Amino acid sequence: MNNYEKLSKDELIKLLLEKDNVIQEKDNVIQETKIEYEKTLIELKATREKLDKLILKYENEHQRQLRDTYNQFVKKSEKLEPIDEAINEAEAKASKKRGQKEGNHNFTYDLKPTRTIIKELDEKDRICPNCGEVMVEIGEDSTKKIIKYPATYEVVEIITKKYACKNSNCDSTVKQASSDDVFGHSPVTPSVVADIINMKYNLAVPLDRYSKYLISKGINLSTQCLSNYVLEAANILEPLYKKLKYELTHNKANVIHADETTLKVLDIADREKCYMFVYTTTFFDNPVYIYEFSESRKTDKTEELFKDYKGYLVCDRYAGYDKFKDRLAGIQRCMAHARRYFFDVLKGLTPKEDKQSKARLVVEKFDKLFSQEKIFKEKKYTISQIKDKRNTNEYQHLVDSLHDEIWNIEAQPGSLLEKAVNYAKNSWDELFTYREYGYLEISNNLAERSVKPFVIARKNFLFSKTENGAQASGLLFSIIQTAKANGLCIERYLEYVLNNINKKEIDDILPWSEKLPKDLKLNLK
Repeated sequence: MNNYEKLSKDELIKLLLEKDNVIQEKDNVIQETKIEYEKTLIELKATREKLDKLILKYENEHQRQLRDTYNQFVKKSEKLEPIDEAINEAEAKASKKRGQKEGNHNFTYDLKPTRTIIKELDEKDRICPNCGEVMVEIGEDSTKKIIKYPATYEVVEIITKKYACKNSNCDSTVKQASSDDVFGHSPVTPSVVADIINMKYNLAVPLDRYSKYLISKGINLSTQCLSNYVLEAANILEPLYKKLKYELTHNKANVIHADETTLKVLDIADREKCYMFVYTTTFFDNPVYIYEFSESRKTDKTEELFKDYKGYLVCDRYAGYDKFKDRLAGIQRCMAHARRYFFDVLKGLTPKEDKQSKARLVVEKFDKLFSQEKIFKEKKYTISQIKDKRNTNEYQHLVDSLHDEIWNIEAQPGSLLEKAVNYAKNSWDELFTYREYGYLEISNNLAERSVKPFVIARKNFLFSKTENGAQASGLLFSIIQTAKANGLCIERYLEYVLNNINKKEIDDILPWSEKLPKDLKLNLK
């Protein structure tokens, strides 16, 4: 042990300073080591992220190959969309493996910041509170935030200068080219009208409510003004609507689904209710949804639409479609409707009565047919394979079993069961048209689901005031639902079409056109 008592005061001070220097040097080494350690962790994290990206890139390619193979054998609505490199199925699976569930903070991967805010410490705050040294940057944390701004509107005055020739003998005038806005001197622009249409027909906000909202924002547009702009937009968009109708009747699968729902039109006083007919393509084609107004349930407008169509029609038992039997390749009546009649019989029965009911046996046999169709899709059968499977002895046995069960029922006259039996018997042959053509569906659920958006919107706007308004509603619903089915942002697409319908070819602005700007697509996962 050192004998410090023999040292002089100066020697002790010198020794203490030397030890302090040693301690300070060691502290510096520890601090530098800590900084290096933090930097190493950051580099390791970056390396790990690069490795994850390489793994995901491989899995992307694998998933892409699986997707392309899968898409060859499924209907249109079930096809997998091309996946953005930034977030994909492989990454989603990797996230789930890490114990992260769908719907939590992982959705921030999809967010694309419009600006970046960098938060740094002031110089005075970078001084270490322990030793007084200036701290060095060792990394950063990143967080994405969604900020809600109220809708803003800007009123811009556009002054167009006009010029005249100085020569008194010349009456020539010229002016700066005016805007090519399709609404001319109207105060609205395509962006505003797209917003109005989106609010009413996509979000089901009645025009009177939206008018009040705009007025609260300082834009004094009455309900009548908004209605006029909607009608004007419908006239502008009519060429696109006609093109969509052409695409419907010239689809590749050669199949159209049809259904209809009611609509009250105030100015047509002699009719309690009018109708909106809905037509759709199959899952195997580009999605096209056509809504067409008719004063009555007569299929006169359907006949006009089908004047050059020779394919198949999928519909319910409504007799108005009977006129097309001879001119079309065939009619497939909706089997879900036939099943529903028997299912309705069960609604008023007790559990014991349900088990003993003949309607229950029929429903179960219908379900076996639907189950077979589901299996065909799950196994990704081709169209020819589906047709072959529908005509096997095994499948025929299911059909015969259903037939025998229905024909052996002796229902009480006037009962729901009798109504169900008669519906099935009267529709029987046309319930099985799908067995001769692989593109046909067993039910008309596709068209029935297409009716629902209109029914939901109708609950809000209740009626159309005029026939022109009803026709405009059908036209705009057609464009909106077709765009939605093709994965587009409705408002952005409407604005784009209104800006370009007089500048581009109609084919180039169709909802599935490859020439549409990429930012019109919704980034849905």
